[in-house]
Amino acid sequence: MPSCPHLDGNRACLNTDGSIGNEVGFVAVGGIARNRDGEWILGFNRYLGNCSVLYAEFWGILDGLVLLIDCGYNSIFIQTDNIEAVKVIQERPLNGSNFDLIRRIYKLLTRISH
Repeated sequence: MPSCPHLDGNRACLNTDGSIGNEVGFVAVGGIARNRDGEWILGFNRYLGNCSVLYAEFWGILDGLVLLIDCGYNSIFIQTDNIEAVKVIQERPLNGSNFDLIRRIYKLLTRISH
């Protein structure tokens, strides 16, 4: 696993990805977290059933943030291959999001932001 030289202190790198199977109603998400030396911290997955890829990406980010915050990490670098998810999270609308998962992600990001 490559190192993460951009991380220092109590920081982690979260990689997530959603997956849609060939069967109808099979969507899952998973991820891994690494420390600054590229060492594995944890891995996770969640079966979601029938939903969109974007919804799966948000679940992966949320699950990863919750796990890493619970482990005591105070700064988390998130990597995902879904540009839509990145745009939605970066835009942070002033009036909040109508999407509960996004509101929960914002709340966690605010909690760990310095």
